[in-house]
Amino acid sequence: MSQYGQLSTGAVIMEVLGSLLGQGLYGRLSTRRSNHMLVATWMIFGVVVGAGYRGSLIASLTLPRQPPRPETVEELVTAVER
Repeated sequence: MSQYGQLSTGAVIMEVLGSLLGQGLYGRLSTRRSNHMLVATWMIFGVVVGAGYRGSLIASLTLPRQPPRPETVEELVTAVER
């Protein structure tokens, strides 16, 4: 923290990295526009990547596993006999 009660750029970067680990924001960020842009960009990135990851994970877990399809005539014959 600076002498004016503002977070330094390094502290803002630590807040951004802390959000990656699930930590909450400190609550009092710097008034510098560059720090606001850094935090806003990171939060948007986190929402987009998190939503994509969760969607992909849910899709892969909910799709039923398909039995292996026959590749040769012999495998086709044994698959039909089952």
